[in-house]
Amino acid sequence: VRPWGFGEVFDLQRTVGGGLLMLGALTITLFQASQSNIPRDPAMVARRFLKAAQTGNATAQFNLGVLYDTGRGVPRDLIIAMNWYRKAAHQGFAEAQFNLAQMYRQGEGAEHDAAQAVKWFLKAAKQSHVLSQFNLSLMYEQGVGVDKDDTKAAVWCRKAAEQGHADAQYNLAQMYRLGQGVPCDAAEASKWFRRAAA
Repeated sequence: VRPWGFGEVFDLQRTVGGGLLMLGALTITLFQASQSNIPRDPAMVARRFLKAAQTGNATAQFNLGVLYDTGRGVPRDLIIAMNWYRKAAHQGFAEAQFNLAQMYRQGEGAEHDAAQAVKWFLKAAKQSHVLSQFNLSLMYEQGVGVDKDDTKAAVWCRKAAEQGHADAQYNLAQMYRLGQGVPCDAAEASKWFRRAAA
């Protein structure tokens, strides 16, 4: 729902894989919705999510945040979206933590706050949320919202790369090629370049 990666700050090669992942997830979600008995009236869906969200259901809170984030079934309101994401994020819902981090990073729905973005990316990354791991790696690499730390950047990049994130695999290959946060190792660089290209 939120943009994946750092498109306006980092080069395209670092963000394209996240966009493809989101497109695949969206396609699956739309297919599942078309096969289900869920009403296709976005306003009705919003009302149902609101009822469940008010009872504390984290999934409904996240989905309601998505509706306000995108303006589907409700007027688009990033402040309300962020509030629902925050409620779900405090319950440990990784996707909500990721979206909340992105909103802080982009200054949408709240003041730009890179340190808060790092905090929420870290919470989701610790739950193996691959896009949070990748974004956290980039923040450590660039020193955005956190002290620049090539070693931590490499650690989080490897975690995302091992889950099959192509951009993380490419970045990890570059880190091994340049000896950035990891020992310079041409064989490891070659291995991760091949995985990224596969």
